[in-house]
This record gives sequence, C-alpha cells and structure tokens, in this order.
Amino acid sequence: MLKFLISLLILVLALLGYVLLGSVFNFSPFNYEGPLTKSETVSVKVYWGKTGNNSDCSKVESTERQVSNSVHRAKAAIQALIVGPNDGEKAKGYLSNLPTDAVLNSLTVRGSIAYADFDEAFQYGVAGSCRVLAIRAQIESTLKQFPSIKKVVISVNGRTGEVLQP
Repeated sequence: MLKFLISLLILVLALLGYVLLGSVFNFSPFNYEGPLTKSETVSVKVYWGKTGNNSDCSKVESTERQVSNSVHRAKAAIQALIVGPNDGEKAKGYLSNLPTDAVLNSLTVRGSIAYADFDEAFQYGVAGSCRVLAIRAQIESTLKQFPSIKKVVISVNGRTGEVLQP
C-alpha cells in the first residue's frame, strides 16, 4: 500500500512539473489557445485586406474583435474572419477575401501547426493568384497571432493538395 501511495505521489508531482514547465518555457502541454479569463468575451485580432492595396496581395491589417470566451479563441477568430468586417471596419476600407458562405469544418492544433479545414464552399469563386495569396495571408496571420501556432495547413474536407491554387 505504501508503494502505491508513493507511486501515485510521484505521478502527480511529475504531471504538475510538466504543466508548470510548459508555462515557464512557453509551450502548452494541452495545446490550448482557449479561454484564459473569466469574462464572457475575449479580444482577438482578425486580419483583413484593405481597399486600394493593389500592389501587395498578401498585405493584411488587423482589427480587434470581441469573441465569446466559451469558444476556442483561434476558432472564434477564424469564424469572425469568415463573417467578414463589420460596418465600422468596412467604412475604414477593410475587406475579407474569404468566400462568405464558407464554413469552418474544424480547427485543430497539433504541436505548433494549426490545421484549418473548410467545406467545399471555401473553393467556389476563388480564382487568381492575388486572391489566393490574400486568403492565405488573412488565415495565416489570424492564426499566427497565437504564440503556440507557427505554421498553418489549410484544407477542404481534409484535402490539402489543390486548395488555394491560383
């Protein structure tokens, strides 16, 4: 019985150490970019294209959005991007290049890679290298604001090969 209790204590201390080291060395053992505050909303950045920016299709600018704290922050940020700019943002020339009827099927983070999977509508009407660059820049910038995300993989119904090709 004593050996069991000592083993259990060692296991608990090891798990606690793992979690604490994650906060010291800026990695999350649970890979979670979720709610960190007790408020009902949290602020995230959403990256947009801007009217009149014809020289660099991948140039994006961010605005702050309040999103529900009950939803994974990275997922909420991408959902806000799909909805598009609000009236105030539109008045300042911000625009989204994502198809308005696109649906985010899933967003998962494994290690430092975010996997954003969209439905078929994500591809409809997306043509031209400039628009493809703009969409990719908006999604990648919106997700890379989170410190644990270093790379973004975009797919449609699990397929990555032909997604966002000019």
